[in-house]
Amino acid sequence: MASTRQVHLRFDNRRNQGAEQEIWLLLTRHVIDSSRISDFISLKVDVEDELLCSASHVADRMVVASKGTYTNSTHVLVRTKIFASQPSGVLSIFTSYDGDAMEVGFTLTAYASSDFDLSWDETIPTPPYTKKIDGVLTSKNAGGNCMYPTFMQNPQYHLRVHPQRLALQGGLVKSSVALTMQTSRDIPVNVSLAYSQGGRIDELAESELTASSGAYSYGLARVRKEISRESDPNNQSRIYQRVLMLFAAGDYTVILSAFEPHHMGPYSLKVDSSQPFDLSPVPQEGAGMYTKIIRGAWKSRTAVGGPASDTYAKNPIFEIDVPSLTQLKIRLQLLRPFTPTSLNITIFPASSDGQRPIATSGAYNDAISGVVTPEVSLGKGRYWAVPSTYNAGVEAGFQLFVYTTVVGVTVAQRPGVDCQCV
Repeated sequence: MASTRQVHLRFDNRRNQGAEQEIWLLLTRHVIDSSRISDFISLKVDVEDELLCSASHVADRMVVASKGTYTNSTHVLVRTKIFASQPSGVLSIFTSYDGDAMEVGFTLTAYASSDFDLSWDETIPTPPYTKKIDGVLTSKNAGGNCMYPTFMQNPQYHLRVHPQRLALQGGLVKSSVALTMQTSRDIPVNVSLAYSQGGRIDELAESELTASSGAYSYGLARVRKEISRESDPNNQSRIYQRVLMLFAAGDYTVILSAFEPHHMGPYSLKVDSSQPFDLSPVPQEGAGMYTKIIRGAWKSRTAVGGPASDTYAKNPIFEIDVPSLTQLKIRLQLLRPFTPTSLNITIFPASSDGQRPIATSGAYNDAISGVVTPEVSLGKGRYWAVPSTYNAGVEAGFQLFVYTTVVGVTVAQRPGVDCQCV
Protein backbone atom coordinates (compact mmCIF):
# COMPACT_ATOMS: atom_id res chain seq x y z
CA MET A 1 0.00 0.00 0.00
CA ALA A 2 1.13 3.56 -0.64
CA SER A 3 -0.40 6.79 0.59
CA THR A 4 0.38 10.51 0.57
CA ARG A 5 -1.36 13.24 2.56
CA GLN A 6 -0.97 16.93 1.81
CA VAL A 7 -1.37 19.61 4.48
CA HIS A 8 -0.67 23.35 4.48
CA LEU A 9 1.05 25.48 7.10
CA ARG A 10 0.71 29.26 6.82
CA PHE A 11 3.49 31.40 8.31
CA ASP A 12 3.98 35.10 8.99
CA ASN A 13 7.53 36.32 9.62
CA ARG A 14 6.99 40.09 9.48
CA ARG A 15 7.71 40.60 13.18
CA ASN A 16 11.30 39.37 12.69
CA GLN A 17 12.33 42.57 10.91
CA GLY A 18 13.64 40.66 7.92
CA ALA A 19 15.83 38.17 9.81
CA GLU A 20 16.44 34.75 8.28
CA GLN A 21 14.65 31.98 10.21
CA GLU A 22 13.89 28.26 10.11
CA ILE A 23 10.75 26.20 10.50
CA TRP A 24 11.21 22.60 11.65
CA LEU A 25 8.70 19.96 10.60
CA LEU A 26 8.73 16.67 12.51
CA LEU A 27 6.85 13.64 11.20
CA THR A 28 6.36 10.83 13.73
CA ARG A 29 4.99 7.44 12.71
CA HIS A 30 2.81 5.75 15.31
CA VAL A 31 4.19 2.31 16.21
CA ILE A 32 1.82 -0.56 16.98
CA ASP A 33 4.19 -3.49 16.42
CA SER A 34 7.89 -2.71 17.02
CA SER A 35 8.98 -5.92 15.26
CA ARG A 36 7.63 -4.72 11.90
CA ILE A 37 10.42 -3.14 9.81
CA SER A 38 8.63 -2.79 6.45
CA ASP A 39 7.03 0.58 7.22
CA PHE A 40 8.65 3.50 5.38
CA ILE A 41 7.78 7.20 5.68
CA SER A 42 8.85 10.36 3.90
CA LEU A 43 8.38 14.09 4.45
CA LYS A 44 8.55 16.63 1.63
CA VAL A 45 8.12 20.39 2.07
CA ASP A 46 7.50 23.07 -0.58
CA VAL A 47 7.93 26.72 0.40
CA GLU A 48 5.54 28.82 -1.63
CA ASP A 49 6.38 32.51 -1.61
CA GLU A 50 4.63 35.38 -3.36
CA LEU A 51 7.25 37.66 -4.93
CA LEU A 52 6.07 41.03 -6.21
CA CYS A 53 7.93 42.82 -8.97
CA SER A 54 7.10 46.50 -8.47
CA ALA A 55 8.19 47.53 -11.96
CA SER A 56 5.72 45.30 -13.78
CA HIS A 57 3.23 44.57 -10.98
CA VAL A 58 3.56 40.88 -11.78
CA ALA A 59 3.44 38.42 -8.89
CA ASP A 60 5.00 35.06 -9.78
CA ARG A 61 4.67 32.36 -7.15
CA MET A 62 8.03 30.69 -6.59
CA VAL A 63 8.18 27.18 -5.19
CA VAL A 64 11.30 26.06 -3.29
CA ALA A 65 11.19 22.32 -2.68
CA SER A 66 12.77 20.20 0.03
CA LYS A 67 12.90 16.69 -1.43
CA GLY A 68 11.83 13.79 0.76
CA THR A 69 13.56 10.41 1.05
CA TYR A 70 12.03 7.28 2.55
CA THR A 71 13.21 5.77 5.83
CA ASN A 72 11.92 3.03 8.13
CA SER A 73 12.72 5.23 11.14
CA THR A 74 9.80 6.39 13.26
CA HIS A 75 10.85 10.07 12.92
CA VAL A 76 11.69 12.37 10.01
CA LEU A 77 12.83 15.97 10.61
CA VAL A 78 12.93 18.58 7.84
CA ARG A 79 14.47 21.98 8.56
CA THR A 80 13.11 24.59 6.13
CA LYS A 81 14.89 27.92 5.74
CA ILE A 82 12.70 31.02 5.53
CA PHE A 83 14.59 33.89 3.91
CA ALA A 84 14.29 37.55 4.74
CA SER A 85 12.57 38.10 1.38
CA GLN A 86 9.72 35.82 2.49
CA PRO A 87 7.70 37.80 5.05
CA SER A 88 4.78 35.41 4.72
CA GLY A 89 3.75 32.39 2.78
CA VAL A 90 2.58 28.79 2.84
CA LEU A 91 4.38 25.50 3.41
CA SER A 92 2.90 22.75 1.27
CA ILE A 93 3.73 19.55 3.17
CA PHE A 94 3.53 15.98 1.87
CA THR A 95 3.61 13.08 4.33
CA SER A 96 4.05 9.73 2.58
CA TYR A 97 3.84 6.09 3.68
CA ASP A 98 4.97 2.95 1.87
CA GLY A 99 4.48 -0.46 3.43
CA ASP A 100 2.15 -3.39 4.05
CA ALA A 101 -0.19 -1.89 6.66
CA MET A 102 -3.70 -0.84 5.66
CA GLU A 103 -3.64 2.07 8.12
CA VAL A 104 -0.78 3.88 9.88
CA GLY A 105 -1.25 6.83 12.21
CA PHE A 106 1.14 9.78 12.28
CA THR A 107 1.70 13.10 14.01
CA LEU A 108 3.06 16.19 12.25
CA THR A 109 4.50 18.94 14.44
CA ALA A 110 5.79 22.38 13.38
CA TYR A 111 8.41 24.29 15.41
CA ALA A 112 9.52 27.89 14.86
CA SER A 113 10.78 31.00 16.62
CA SER A 114 8.29 32.65 18.95
CA ASP A 115 8.30 35.63 16.57
CA PHE A 116 6.59 33.47 13.94
CA ASP A 117 2.85 33.24 13.51
CA LEU A 118 1.97 29.67 12.45
CA SER A 119 -1.39 28.15 11.60
CA TRP A 120 -2.56 24.98 9.91
CA ASP A 121 -4.46 26.20 6.88
CA GLU A 122 -7.68 24.36 6.14
CA THR A 123 -9.15 27.12 3.98
CA ILE A 124 -7.21 26.36 0.78
CA PRO A 125 -9.98 25.32 -1.60
CA THR A 126 -10.07 22.08 -3.51
CA PRO A 127 -9.11 22.68 -7.16
CA PRO A 128 -12.27 22.93 -9.26
CA TYR A 129 -10.86 20.63 -11.97
CA THR A 130 -8.88 17.48 -11.29
CA LYS A 131 -8.03 14.19 -13.02
CA LYS A 132 -5.91 11.18 -12.10
CA ILE A 133 -4.33 8.68 -14.51
CA ASP A 134 -2.65 5.41 -13.54
CA GLY A 135 0.10 3.82 -15.63
CA VAL A 136 3.15 1.57 -15.53
CA LEU A 137 6.78 2.22 -16.44
CA THR A 138 7.83 -0.85 -18.45
CA SER A 139 10.80 -1.92 -20.55
CA LYS A 140 9.07 -0.33 -23.56
CA ASN A 141 8.39 3.13 -22.13
CA ALA A 142 10.92 3.65 -19.30
CA GLY A 143 13.36 5.93 -21.10
CA GLY A 144 15.30 7.45 -18.20
CA ASN A 145 16.43 11.05 -17.90
CA CYS A 146 17.09 13.43 -20.78
CA MET A 147 20.70 12.26 -21.21
CA TYR A 148 19.46 8.96 -22.67
CA PRO A 149 18.42 8.60 -26.35
CA THR A 150 15.42 6.63 -25.02
CA PHE A 151 14.10 9.70 -23.14
CA MET A 152 11.56 10.21 -25.93
CA GLN A 153 9.93 6.87 -25.06
CA ASN A 154 8.85 8.04 -21.59
CA PRO A 155 5.10 8.38 -20.89
CA GLN A 156 3.84 11.68 -22.28
CA TYR A 157 0.42 13.27 -22.01
CA HIS A 158 -1.30 16.00 -23.99
CA LEU A 159 -2.59 18.65 -21.58
CA ARG A 160 -4.99 21.17 -23.09
CA VAL A 161 -5.97 24.01 -20.77
CA HIS A 162 -9.13 25.67 -22.03
CA PRO A 163 -9.41 29.46 -22.06
CA GLN A 164 -11.84 31.20 -19.78
CA ARG A 165 -13.12 34.75 -19.58
CA LEU A 166 -10.97 36.59 -17.03
CA ALA A 167 -12.03 39.84 -15.43
CA LEU A 168 -9.65 42.58 -16.48
CA GLN A 169 -11.26 45.42 -14.52
CA GLY A 170 -9.56 45.30 -11.13
CA GLY A 171 -9.00 42.30 -8.88
CA LEU A 172 -6.48 39.50 -9.28
CA VAL A 173 -6.08 37.50 -12.47
CA LYS A 174 -4.73 34.03 -11.66
CA SER A 175 -4.25 30.69 -13.37
CA SER A 176 -2.63 27.62 -11.81
CA VAL A 177 -1.98 23.98 -12.65
CA ALA A 178 -0.40 21.38 -10.34
CA LEU A 179 1.04 18.07 -11.55
CA THR A 180 1.83 15.30 -9.07
CA MET A 181 3.50 12.00 -9.99
CA GLN A 182 3.68 9.17 -7.46
CA THR A 183 5.60 5.89 -7.65
CA SER A 184 7.07 3.39 -5.23
CA ARG A 185 9.66 4.66 -2.75
CA ASP A 186 12.67 3.24 -4.65
CA ILE A 187 12.06 5.03 -7.97
CA PRO A 188 13.44 8.58 -8.44
CA VAL A 189 11.08 10.48 -10.73
CA ASN A 190 10.55 13.83 -12.40
CA VAL A 191 7.57 15.51 -14.06
CA SER A 192 8.09 18.23 -16.66
CA LEU A 193 5.74 20.43 -18.60
CA ALA A 194 6.64 21.69 -22.07
CA TYR A 195 4.82 24.13 -24.31
CA SER A 196 3.91 22.30 -27.52
CA GLN A 197 1.07 21.39 -29.83
CA GLY A 198 0.34 18.41 -27.63
CA GLY A 199 2.51 16.03 -29.66
CA ARG A 200 5.35 13.72 -28.60
CA ILE A 201 8.57 15.52 -27.72
CA ASP A 202 11.78 13.87 -28.93
CA GLU A 203 14.16 16.03 -26.94
CA LEU A 204 13.36 18.60 -24.29
CA ALA A 205 14.79 22.01 -25.17
CA GLU A 206 15.19 24.60 -22.44
CA SER A 207 13.21 27.10 -24.50
CA GLU A 208 10.22 24.71 -24.54
CA LEU A 209 10.28 23.89 -20.83
CA THR A 210 7.45 25.61 -18.98
CA ALA A 211 7.90 24.00 -15.56
CA SER A 212 9.71 21.09 -13.92
CA SER A 213 9.69 19.34 -10.55
CA GLY A 214 13.47 19.78 -10.48
CA ALA A 215 15.93 17.17 -9.23
CA TYR A 216 14.70 13.58 -9.35
CA SER A 217 13.07 12.63 -6.05
CA TYR A 218 12.07 9.23 -4.72
CA GLY A 219 8.42 8.27 -4.82
CA LEU A 220 6.94 11.72 -5.45
CA ALA A 221 7.48 14.55 -7.95
CA ARG A 222 5.32 17.67 -8.02
CA VAL A 223 5.31 20.86 -9.99
CA ARG A 224 2.92 23.77 -9.79
CA LYS A 225 2.79 26.73 -12.12
CA GLU A 226 0.91 29.76 -10.90
CA ILE A 227 0.93 33.18 -12.51
CA SER A 228 -0.98 36.08 -11.05
CA ARG A 229 -1.16 39.82 -11.51
CA GLU A 230 -3.10 42.64 -9.98
CA SER A 231 -4.80 43.95 -13.09
CA ASP A 232 -4.45 47.59 -14.03
CA PRO A 233 -7.14 48.73 -16.48
CA ASN A 234 -5.07 51.80 -17.39
CA ASN A 235 -1.89 49.89 -18.21
CA GLN A 236 -2.47 46.71 -20.21
CA SER A 237 1.24 46.26 -20.75
CA ARG A 238 3.06 43.79 -22.96
CA ILE A 239 4.40 42.06 -19.83
CA TYR A 240 0.85 41.50 -18.66
CA GLN A 241 -0.06 39.87 -21.97
CA ARG A 242 2.99 37.61 -21.73
CA VAL A 243 1.96 36.41 -18.29
CA LEU A 244 -1.54 35.59 -19.49
CA MET A 245 -0.13 33.59 -22.38
CA LEU A 246 2.38 31.75 -20.19
CA PHE A 247 -0.19 29.57 -18.53
CA ALA A 248 -3.68 30.89 -19.11
CA ALA A 249 -4.57 28.39 -21.82
CA GLY A 250 -3.03 26.31 -24.56
CA ASP A 251 -1.55 22.93 -25.42
CA TYR A 252 1.26 21.35 -23.41
CA THR A 253 3.06 18.03 -23.21
CA VAL A 254 3.53 16.45 -19.79
CA ILE A 255 6.63 14.21 -19.60
CA LEU A 256 7.02 11.64 -16.82
CA SER A 257 10.43 10.04 -16.34
CA ALA A 258 12.46 7.99 -13.92
CA PHE A 259 16.17 8.67 -13.54
CA GLU A 260 17.36 5.44 -15.23
CA PRO A 261 15.67 3.28 -17.90
CA HIS A 262 15.83 0.26 -15.58
CA HIS A 263 13.59 2.01 -13.03
CA MET A 264 10.19 0.43 -13.68
CA GLY A 265 6.90 0.08 -11.85
CA PRO A 266 3.39 1.53 -11.50
CA TYR A 267 2.82 5.28 -11.24
CA SER A 268 -0.02 7.74 -10.98
CA LEU A 269 -0.34 11.24 -12.42
CA LYS A 270 -2.75 13.73 -10.87
CA VAL A 271 -3.53 17.08 -12.45
CA ASP A 272 -5.26 19.86 -10.51
CA SER A 273 -6.25 23.01 -12.35
CA SER A 274 -8.11 26.23 -11.78
CA GLN A 275 -9.36 26.05 -15.38
CA PRO A 276 -11.07 23.30 -17.40
CA PHE A 277 -8.61 20.97 -19.12
CA ASP A 278 -8.31 17.76 -21.13
CA LEU A 279 -5.64 15.14 -20.48
CA SER A 280 -4.90 12.27 -22.87
CA PRO A 281 -1.90 9.96 -23.55
CA VAL A 282 0.42 10.89 -26.41
CA PRO A 283 0.95 7.81 -28.63
CA GLN A 284 4.45 6.41 -28.90
CA GLU A 285 6.33 7.07 -32.13
CA GLY A 286 5.22 4.53 -34.71
CA ALA A 287 2.09 3.57 -32.75
CA GLY A 288 -0.15 1.37 -34.91
CA MET A 289 2.70 0.60 -37.32
CA TYR A 290 4.98 -2.41 -37.76
CA THR A 291 8.47 -1.81 -36.36
CA LYS A 292 11.83 -3.24 -37.36
CA ILE A 293 15.05 -2.41 -35.50
CA ILE A 294 18.24 -2.69 -37.55
CA ARG A 295 21.68 -2.25 -36.04
CA GLY A 296 24.80 -1.35 -37.93
CA ALA A 297 28.03 0.63 -37.63
CA TRP A 298 30.23 3.12 -39.41
CA LYS A 299 33.67 1.53 -39.67
CA SER A 300 36.97 2.80 -41.00
CA ARG A 301 36.00 2.33 -44.67
CA THR A 302 32.34 3.39 -44.33
CA ALA A 303 32.67 6.41 -41.97
CA VAL A 304 32.85 8.77 -44.94
CA GLY A 305 30.63 11.63 -43.79
CA GLY A 306 27.94 13.62 -45.57
CA PRO A 307 27.13 14.22 -49.25
CA ALA A 308 29.69 17.02 -49.55
CA SER A 309 32.20 14.21 -49.98
CA ASP A 310 32.47 12.25 -53.24
CA THR A 311 32.55 9.06 -51.14
CA TYR A 312 29.03 9.53 -49.67
CA ALA A 313 27.88 6.31 -51.43
CA LYS A 314 30.35 4.32 -49.31
CA ASN A 315 28.21 4.89 -46.22
CA PRO A 316 26.26 1.83 -45.03
CA ILE A 317 23.26 1.38 -47.37
CA PHE A 318 20.12 -0.51 -46.36
CA GLU A 319 17.85 -1.93 -49.04
CA ILE A 320 14.11 -1.74 -48.28
CA ASP A 321 11.85 -4.10 -50.24
CA VAL A 322 8.22 -2.89 -50.18
CA PRO A 323 5.63 -5.50 -51.31
CA SER A 324 2.69 -3.05 -51.53
CA LEU A 325 1.73 0.57 -50.87
CA THR A 326 2.87 1.57 -47.38
CA GLN A 327 3.52 4.53 -45.13
CA LEU A 328 7.12 4.58 -43.89
CA LYS A 329 9.32 6.58 -41.55
CA ILE A 330 12.80 5.88 -40.20
CA ARG A 331 14.58 7.09 -37.06
CA LEU A 332 18.40 6.96 -36.79
CA GLN A 333 20.08 6.87 -33.36
CA LEU A 334 23.58 6.27 -32.08
CA LEU A 335 23.82 3.14 -29.95
CA ARG A 336 25.99 4.91 -27.37
CA PRO A 337 26.00 8.69 -27.66
CA PHE A 338 29.41 9.87 -26.44
CA THR A 339 30.06 13.27 -28.01
CA PRO A 340 27.69 15.46 -30.05
CA THR A 341 27.51 13.79 -33.47
CA SER A 342 25.43 15.27 -36.27
CA LEU A 343 23.34 12.63 -38.08
CA ASN A 344 21.16 12.33 -41.15
CA ILE A 345 19.05 9.55 -42.67
CA THR A 346 17.91 9.82 -46.31
CA ILE A 347 15.75 7.51 -48.45
CA PHE A 348 16.45 7.13 -52.19
CA PRO A 349 14.81 5.10 -54.96
CA ALA A 350 16.96 2.06 -55.77
CA SER A 351 16.48 2.19 -59.54
CA SER A 352 19.63 4.12 -60.45
CA ASP A 353 22.27 6.49 -59.15
CA GLY A 354 21.74 10.22 -59.10
CA GLN A 355 18.07 10.09 -58.14
CA ARG A 356 16.68 12.82 -55.93
CA PRO A 357 15.88 11.65 -52.37
CA ILE A 358 12.33 10.62 -51.54
CA ALA A 359 12.61 11.66 -47.89
CA THR A 360 15.27 13.00 -45.56
CA SER A 361 15.54 13.84 -41.86
CA GLY A 362 16.67 17.30 -42.92
CA ALA A 363 19.73 19.21 -41.82
CA TYR A 364 22.32 17.26 -39.86
CA ASN A 365 21.38 17.27 -36.17
CA ASP A 366 23.24 16.17 -33.03
CA ALA A 367 20.14 15.56 -30.88
CA ILE A 368 20.60 12.70 -28.39
CA SER A 369 17.29 11.23 -29.60
CA GLY A 370 18.67 11.03 -33.13
CA VAL A 371 16.96 12.12 -36.35
CA VAL A 372 13.78 10.96 -38.08
CA THR A 373 12.31 11.23 -41.56
CA PRO A 374 8.75 12.43 -42.08
CA GLU A 375 6.16 9.75 -42.77
CA VAL A 376 6.08 9.16 -46.53
CA SER A 377 4.00 7.00 -48.85
CA LEU A 378 5.97 4.40 -50.83
CA GLY A 379 4.66 2.20 -53.62
CA LYS A 380 5.75 -1.34 -54.35
CA GLY A 381 9.46 -1.49 -55.12
CA ARG A 382 12.97 -1.25 -53.70
CA TYR A 383 14.47 1.72 -51.87
CA TRP A 384 17.76 2.60 -50.23
CA ALA A 385 18.19 4.17 -46.81
CA VAL A 386 21.57 5.86 -46.19
CA PRO A 387 22.55 6.80 -42.60
CA SER A 388 25.47 9.22 -42.36
CA THR A 389 27.37 11.53 -40.07
CA TYR A 390 28.21 15.09 -41.06
CA ASN A 391 31.93 14.62 -40.46
CA ALA A 392 33.96 11.78 -41.90
CA GLY A 393 35.93 9.44 -39.66
CA VAL A 394 33.25 8.97 -36.99
CA GLU A 395 33.30 5.25 -36.18
CA ALA A 396 30.26 4.34 -34.11
CA GLY A 397 27.38 1.90 -33.84
CA PHE A 398 23.87 2.99 -34.73
CA GLN A 399 20.34 1.66 -34.98
CA LEU A 400 17.47 2.29 -37.36
CA PHE A 401 13.83 2.17 -36.30
CA VAL A 402 11.84 1.40 -39.45
CA TYR A 403 8.08 1.96 -39.15
CA THR A 404 5.68 0.67 -41.84
CA THR A 405 1.92 0.23 -42.18
CA VAL A 406 2.05 -3.11 -44.05
CA VAL A 407 3.54 -6.43 -43.09
CA GLY A 408 6.20 -8.04 -45.24
CA VAL A 409 8.55 -5.09 -45.69
CA THR A 410 12.13 -6.37 -45.54
CA VAL A 411 15.22 -4.35 -44.65
CA ALA A 412 18.71 -5.70 -45.30
CA GLN A 413 22.11 -4.10 -45.54
CA ARG A 414 23.72 -4.25 -48.96
CA PRO A 415 26.74 -6.59 -49.13
CA GLY A 416 30.02 -5.30 -47.88
CA VAL A 417 29.11 -4.11 -44.38
CA ASP A 418 28.10 -6.22 -41.41
CA CYS A 419 24.59 -5.64 -40.06
CA GLN A 420 22.43 -7.15 -37.35
CA CYS A 421 18.65 -7.10 -37.83
CA VAL A 422 16.24 -7.55 -34.92
